[in-house]
Amino acid sequence: MPATSATAPKPVHKHPCPPAFHRLRFLSVIGGFLDGQTFEFADGLNCLIGARGTGKTTALEFIRYALDMLPDREEDPAERRRIESLVQENLDGGRIQVGIETKDGLVYIVSRSWGEEPIVLDADRQPTDVTLRRGAIFRADIYSQNQIERIADQAPSQLDLIDNFESQRLQELELELQQMHAALESNASQILPLTSQMAALGEELST
Repeated sequence: MPATSATAPKPVHKHPCPPAFHRLRFLSVIGGFLDGQTFEFADGLNCLIGARGTGKTTALEFIRYALDMLPDREEDPAERRRIESLVQENLDGGRIQVGIETKDGLVYIVSRSWGEEPIVLDADRQPTDVTLRRGAIFRADIYSQNQIERIADQAPSQLDLIDNFESQRLQELELELQQMHAALESNASQILPLTSQMAALGEELST
């Protein structure tokens, strides 16, 4: 059993003043290496401190797995396999529960076992039809030590990281550019025939 402290999660209710960003509220593990452990997170900085092998990395990757935020299979297959292997070995048939609060003040509990899809529960632990895919309701940026080192060493990765924080705005700008491009093409299709007509009229007037 790792040398970590555990406390029961507090009841999850809707925040009276919605935060301006998403929040992690707690991580609870049933079964496996961290069986019975619950980690509650404050609004500010949180640190997991312990000796090597006490479960710091495991806790982080449990959160990432529960929220279905693993690296893309195509972009970073090795890192994804590493995380999946770690979760499978350390969860050992157990279940992960992560308390989340959206920037709109809505609270959910995400429950997931190895090999299953995440189940999103409401504050009363009743199943919902909410999905986590594409960051529709909740988004978190989670990086392992290997990923942080790679970002520090590679300029393109640093640019990707910066863009990631403004992904929604960048998507909006991309959509605006596409709309402007379509408008220009539409204008061109109207201007070209008019140009031909003007040239023809010019020839008629000159004769």
